[in-house]
Amino acid sequence: MSKPPTTVKRKRHTNSKLGCANCKRKKIRCDESLPSCKNCLKGKKDTCSYLSLSSDEIEKIKLTHSLRNSQNKLLNSNYRLPATNVQTRAEDSVPSGSYKKPRVLNHAPSGSVLEFRFELADLPIVIPSITYPPLQYNNLSMQDFTNEFEVINDFDSDEYTAGTPTESSKKNILPNGFEHQISFNVINTRAFKRVNSAHAVTTTPVVSDYSLHLFIGKNTLLDYMSDSLMENISVLGLSLAVQTLGEVIHLNYLKSKPGSLKENTDKKLIQRLDNRVKNSFNKCYDVLQAQVEGIKQKKCINYKSNEAGNDLELVAYAGNFLTFTSILMKQGVKRHSKTLELPLLAYNTYANLQETIPSKTLSVVSLLKKNLQYNVISVNVPSYNPQFLFEIESNLRSLEFIFTTESLFKTRTDASIHCEFETLKSQYSALMKFLKDKVLSIVFALRDETSLSVYPIDALFDVLQTWHAMCPPEALVHKSRLSSTFYDESVFLRDLSTTLYTYYSAIAAALDAVFPACKYLFSLSFILPVSQCYSDKETLTVSKYNPYTRSFFSHKIDVFLQRHIIYASRLYAFFKRRFVFYHNNIKWSNYYDNVTLQDNRLKSRKLFNVTEVAIKSFNTTLIRPEHYPIRDKSVDLSNGVNNYISFTREDDPLVKNLYARNIETLNIFDESSILQFDYETMLLLKDYRSFDDESEVSREVLSVKDIRDHYEDRFAILGESSRNWVE
Repeated sequence: MSKPPTTVKRKRHTNSKLGCANCKRKKIRCDESLPSCKNCLKGKKDTCSYLSLSSDEIEKIKLTHSLRNSQNKLLNSNYRLPATNVQTRAEDSVPSGSYKKPRVLNHAPSGSVLEFRFELADLPIVIPSITYPPLQYNNLSMQDFTNEFEVINDFDSDEYTAGTPTESSKKNILPNGFEHQISFNVINTRAFKRVNSAHAVTTTPVVSDYSLHLFIGKNTLLDYMSDSLMENISVLGLSLAVQTLGEVIHLNYLKSKPGSLKENTDKKLIQRLDNRVKNSFNKCYDVLQAQVEGIKQKKCINYKSNEAGNDLELVAYAGNFLTFTSILMKQGVKRHSKTLELPLLAYNTYANLQETIPSKTLSVVSLLKKNLQYNVISVNVPSYNPQFLFEIESNLRSLEFIFTTESLFKTRTDASIHCEFETLKSQYSALMKFLKDKVLSIVFALRDETSLSVYPIDALFDVLQTWHAMCPPEALVHKSRLSSTFYDESVFLRDLSTTLYTYYSAIAAALDAVFPACKYLFSLSFILPVSQCYSDKETLTVSKYNPYTRSFFSHKIDVFLQRHIIYASRLYAFFKRRFVFYHNNIKWSNYYDNVTLQDNRLKSRKLFNVTEVAIKSFNTTLIRPEHYPIRDKSVDLSNGVNNYISFTREDDPLVKNLYARNIETLNIFDESSILQFDYETMLLLKDYRSFDDESEVSREVLSVKDIRDHYEDRFAILGESSRNWVE
């Protein structure tokens, strides 16, 4: 049987109304591409009619294409446009055992609102009907303006102008201005109360967070001080201490201003503030001392509940403010040690009174029991080899050519940018002078590792007070403002300031490692309470290809500054982790009653069962496991003070063997080498990164006796060492 001939079905063609004239004449499909369709381009004989269209006709074709594409996207996404008039559909009756179709209400669209409906009616779920309200737009039209092209607003209505301003206030109103009365609520002191952080996390994963170094615990001393200030600001001793501290901060700021920016009023104000601060300090000291003596002489029976404790707590707070003020004033170690006695005197008096008057323990005393732990163990931390400090000074000196460029920021710049650069230049000079005169001149010349403080206590205090009096506030928290007019100049200034202030933070951590006894003797370290503003990638990344810097320097300044930031950040992160390892792994018990200690109070108390390889050059040394402290199992701890303290961090042999086979080298300032820097850990990817580098608050709280013994030991040390000190 012969098969019927197969017929080829011709593909259905729909004419395009927008097609070009040639395609319509040839009866072929036009792709409607602009400026010429593809069929005409292929033919090369006929000129496409699109080329002779007007701009309005071309815009019409483009608009049609846009609408068509939008419709195709909706269809491909299984959307269905709503019907123009859909009536309510009642439920269908269905036999038992099967589900019922929900009753769907479809409302006609209101106004210009477009309603979309998903095809879910056949699913066995009940879908509520949702009606979308119409969208309203209040646009300004030409009728909303007066002939003078001023906006007609509601303030001109009779309802608003019912309460007309007085004649005197009308005179002060600017042209076309209006009067609007506002009221302020009375300040609520409870709004400034600290938040209860009983459930707060007790670890600090952020590398740049040194808050536990300042004061360990879930709550900080400043939190308690803020509560006390809001409630007792009228108390003479406390208010005077806060006022004196504020004045000395202002005084140091004026003194640190560059000479070229100081005005005659600044010089007069410095002289007035200098005399005022001295008088206020002496007055505050006398007031606090008299308050403590008065409480001691008062009979205990005259106190009600916690009245004695509250009075002494205020004295302790004010004494802490006064202690820091004496450092900023550079009054000398002998006067500072006397100021330190005020908090101790208040604490001992309170402890004695509590034995007579049973009362609830003050919150600040509970805070001291939990948070004085690192102060107590800091004298047991070994002093770090100071050789690397010379490298820091050398690296900083390599930046000198930037600050000594005469024409930098002097022409075609804003006055504020020039002033900011002069301030930055002054801060750089002060840091270099501090390192040269106060630090590098003593780190080896006066070093004695057999003594308690490794360095003479008066020399330590001189370095400490010079550092805190010199340190600029921008090193704590700084956000540069970029100028829209002089954008390139302000960006370069931001990168330069970030470089300098990163060095300030790194030097603070380094000095605390070299002089750990400062925390024990003076309740203050070199660490700055930075707000982590120099820890994010955006801040630590230098902008590249800045036209302003390229016009002044042939050298690649952006690459140069970036490597300085990496060097300083890495050094900071290393000493931060070293601090964490000592804080988390020192096992301490009260040794103050030990006879050996009492006979040799000024002898070294550093840990002996710990070993660490000191880094002498951070420029060329990759950080390895042996650079962090680990327990030395070969040391016998049965001698003297070391019988009460020990180091517990163990070494990981697998990790040590892994890095022992690593022979990679490093040279941070070699621009031909590639630096892979991790901004989260602030270390190079080649550096060793441990997993136990988060601060913990797991040690048992100190007892009242521990705190009292610590204070008495500290003042015995200061008293024994102060015989040759100059007032």
